[in-house]
Amino acid sequence: MEETLVLLKPDCLEGRKCGEVLKRFEEAGFDVFGVKMMRLSDEILRE
Repeated sequence: MEETLVLLKPDCLEGRKCGEVLKRFEEAGFDVFGVKMMRLSDEILRE
């Protein structure tokens, strides 16, 4: 089984579209195993 990391951009969060995006993945036959929301600092993004 393959695993894929999906990152949602801030405009998706601001527009409250996360649920719709996840729904589309599930409708396409993908299984969502976990969701983690966090605000990343510039330092973390540089790593």
